Amino acid sequence: MLPSERNKEFRDFLIKMSRFHGSHSVDKSQVTPRIMIMIFLSSICVVMQLNGLYHIWPDFMRICHSMMLEPIELQLLTRIAVRFLNNDEELVAKIHDTIDKFYKNEERNQEYLKILTSRVKLIEFLSKLYMLLNFICFMIPPISALIISWISSEYIMLVPFWLPFTDPTETFGFVLNSTLMMFYTIMFYEILISQDLFIIHYTIQVIPMGDIYIEKLKKLGEKLTKCRKNQKILINSKHESFNEFKLICQSLSIHKNFIKQIEIEINDLIKSFNNYNNFIALIFPYMHYTTFIEISTNSIGIGLAIIVATFISAPIGISIILIFSIQVLMSCIQGTIISHQNQKILDEVWNFPWYKMSVSMQKVWLQFMHQCQNSNELEIIIIGVLNMEWFTNVMNGAYSYFMYTLNFVKQ
Repeated sequence: MLPSERNKEFRDFLIKMSRFHGSHSVDKSQVTPRIMIMIFLSSICVVMQLNGLYHIWPDFMRICHSMMLEPIELQLLTRIAVRFLNNDEELVAKIHDTIDKFYKNEERNQEYLKILTSRVKLIEFLSKLYMLLNFICFMIPPISALIISWISSEYIMLVPFWLPFTDPTETFGFVLNSTLMMFYTIMFYEILISQDLFIIHYTIQVIPMGDIYIEKLKKLGEKLTKCRKNQKILINSKHESFNEFKLICQSLSIHKNFIKQIEIEINDLIKSFNNYNNFIALIFPYMHYTTFIEISTNSIGIGLAIIVATFISAPIGISIILIFSIQVLMSCIQGTIISHQNQKILDEVWNFPWYKMSVSMQKVWLQFMHQCQNSNELEIIIIGVLNMEWFTNVMNGAYSYFMYTLNFVKQ
């Protein structure tokens, strides 16, 4: 199977997953029956949380237990709102067209075909690994609550969420509310993971794009170096007859035309970099709102989950910590991958034998180098450029929030 077909097949799988709950961005209608059902079901979950808060107030520890899931609720709310505020339908169509054109153009070359095949496998592996890790982390809390309830012979809810007019300390109320929480866990996992996988699928496309671009730079550099070397040999070669001199002149003329052709290819390569840079800019509007909410609120959720893990339930708290940490880590990894690919391209541009081009082309190349130094990166509003340093910042912020909240627990 060609890389373009394999890539499209995996993307179709993601589309089917997102259409299960009606949130796929390419769907023509923004308000589908499935979305309305998801909104209705989510509103019931909000009622359960408010009812739980009413009954546990003012127990600070249990309030922390309830509020630790707030980042997930804010993410879901943001993703629903963005569907109506953002022009995702047109945006996602452009992203898909850009990716498909890239694969179909580059897979014609057998060397590039090998690169694309290996990179598509890498993208699938990372996406499936992220999906599996999240599924495990999402399923641990409700299962842990059931196991703890069975061991302790006491009904313990995953979080203090329950329907009005039900008692979670009785068998019927516990079974009903636990079943609902298991359903919501799976539903929220499916909604969150579907868009997360689209974001991963889009951002990691810079790996094959960048690697193939670097290969093209290397090839053109080798061609230019070889041509200039042959040209120098011809200029320094001795000629004993007029015919030999004539042949040398003809060869020099051929090499001169060949260099001009290489410089035309270099101009095309600069245009290709603009396409690469524009692709990075194209995926930002699709993800920057949800990523901003994710990065800015998950540190609070991790801090509250540490409180839960310390004082209420270690399995439930640790699994929630893992969910939020993996989300932040994956976003930071995506930003790091884009920055790394940009740096690899810049290094190759610096190593390119640009001094062997014509003077006019050298000026163009210097402008191109400046452009590569200012390549688009995964830059989120207020937060800035996403990288692994931000993951450390989020974890430090979570620990600071934990210590701040701990002061209220001790009082």
